[in-house]
Amino acid sequence: MKQTNKIEAQAADWLAQLTRASLGEKERAAFDDWLAADPKHLAAYGRLEAAWQRLDRLQSLGPQAGAPGLPSSQWQRTKAFTRRMLASFSL
Repeated sequence: MKQTNKIEAQAADWLAQLTRASLGEKERAAFDDWLAADPKHLAAYGRLEAAWQRLDRLQSLGPQAGAPGLPSSQWQRTKAFTRRMLASFSL
């Protein structure tokens, strides 16, 4: 696995952990250490977190907001797939 892909996978795993439940003190320290270990870690996590927040904002607008040019049902399936993919990362 390329280093960039490995970092992206690690970032996705951390995002999934953080969105599913509150981390304990030990896990939070491990996350903070991971972020501080390499600027690429922070960049990768920031990109994924921003995408996750955009999905949440779009969801709050309702299905009528969707994505331009996509029928509402297709937009809902795309959004659900993206959420599942981000949540499924586990190292």
